[in-house]
Amino acid sequence: MNISAIVVIGVSAGGMEPLFELVEGIPEDCQATFFVVQHIPAHAESNLHLILASHTLLTVSAADDQLPFQPGHIYTACSDRHLLVEEGRMAVAKGPRENHFRPSVDALFRSAAYAYRDRVIGVVMSGALNDGTSGMWAIKNFGGVSIIQSREEAVFDSMPKSVADYVELDYELPSREIGPMINRLTQQAIAVTSQKTDLVTNEKFTAFEINVAKGKNALERGVLEFGTFSPLACPESHGALTEYCAGGLKRRGDGTSGCQKYGQCSQSPLHRLAPEGHRWGNLLARRGFGPPPEAGQFRSNDTAYR
Repeated sequence: MNISAIVVIGVSAGGMEPLFELVEGIPEDCQATFFVVQHIPAHAESNLHLILASHTLLTVSAADDQLPFQPGHIYTACSDRHLLVEEGRMAVAKGPRENHFRPSVDALFRSAAYAYRDRVIGVVMSGALNDGTSGMWAIKNFGGVSIIQSREEAVFDSMPKSVADYVELDYELPSREIGPMINRLTQQAIAVTSQKTDLVTNEKFTAFEINVAKGKNALERGVLEFGTFSPLACPESHGALTEYCAGGLKRRGDGTSGCQKYGQCSQSPLHRLAPEGHRWGNLLARRGFGPPPEAGQFRSNDTAYR
């Protein structure tokens, strides 16, 4: 890493105190740029930037669409909007929810990895479910660094544990040690990493997912190029799901029907099939899109369904 490092942080349930400890450990002269996503209800106003400002000497601001970002600054996501990193600026968009959340940790991580490659440091802290796993996989795929809060320390260890299960970890640290580690990494030269053989394919897929997070129509953006029809359906929109696999993580997105609720089923190993989804899954099966689902035979993990 070097002084132009981009640090993306995802935090959810039980993560506020660890986040305070993280930013308190970052020295005032650190030249990285920080972006933080915290899971909050869509109707709630986020004051995270005001709260963090009392725990750090860095400048803290709420993210704003198309705002150029500066080193030595921390930018926090707004409620009910994805925070995305572009080259030299940020984007704030009301794209579809991902992992049931907007803002989504995965959307932030993925966009940073696409724009800044091996200059990115990803940090996943305490939280339930698995938001951040797919995004951290993208960070590692593009040559970045992965850090999780110690699973023993995390109040809710599901988010860091999911990352550890599916992504190559560089560091697992107590929250108070993450800030100093980030500072050391930003002062190091960028290591030369071998290009992944499937990077071109992954790059196209990552660009597609970023566009969806910005609110672009998944079907019009070519969702079928990256996956196959699933016999399952979205329990909210009833749209047909497309299934694809990256990094050993099987994921499903609602985009084949042109529905804008792509992210509500995408990237979620813990996706549960509601009765409406089961009914529509049978309908798709009758139309030739796959075998009919059988009640009680769906696995709620990220490897397969039976």
